[in-house]
Amino acid sequence: MLPSELFQKNINNNAWEKNPAQHKLMQQLDAYTKYLNANSILKKYRRKKHGIYVWGSVGSGKTTMLNMFYDLC
Repeated sequence: MLPSELFQKNINNNAWEKNPAQHKLMQQLDAYTKYLNANSILKKYRRKKHGIYVWGSVGSGKTTMLNMFYDLC
């Protein structure tokens, strides 16, 4: 399951409100998830380390979105 699919599922279940900024982040996390899944474990150890930096105001859902992403990985 991709982050955006779980995000949409939570919106459909009225657990979260629809937020365009969060939707954009989910698209970026989808791309990163696909990138991580496309590489073998050996390649992951050889490539440069990557990180994710999410900027936004307090209460915008940054931690929730990244926790969801981490749980899916």
